[in-house]
Amino acid sequence: IEPYQPDTAPLIMISNNLVYSTKDGSDSLALIGQRDVMIPRYVPDTMEVDGILVAQNGAVQRFYFPGDIKTKLTTYGSIITNGVWTWAWVSGGGAVVSGFRTVDSIYDPNLLYSAPPYFPTKEEFRRIRWEEVTNE
Repeated sequence: IEPYQPDTAPLIMISNNLVYSTKDGSDSLALIGQRDVMIPRYVPDTMEVDGILVAQNGAVQRFYFPGDIKTKLTTYGSIITNGVWTWAWVSGGGAVVSGFRTVDSIYDPNLLYSAPPYFPTKEEFRRIRWEEVTNE
């Protein structure tokens, strides 16, 4: 495996609906971007993306495109990101100015016991780091 190079690392662009044929656990998908998992500017007004979205060293997001507002995005699965995760940008007053006006993020409970083929899993979990932050 080559060392991570931010300028050349692969990313994933999802430009259309990506929907399981059924949500009973018989379908699963993992999209793993070494950098980012992105939804570009020109996509359907109402969109659904099913699967595990992983951005190893980047973000799962849609960039800021001023005035380009879509109606709804539904994600069904799981989102794992090293950086920011956002599908919408808002003004100081809270109005959506870019991205999806409504976002529904639904966890796929079937992933708990049935991950996609070749998806990294482990039988046991190990705490790597724990940090408590207080408001003092």
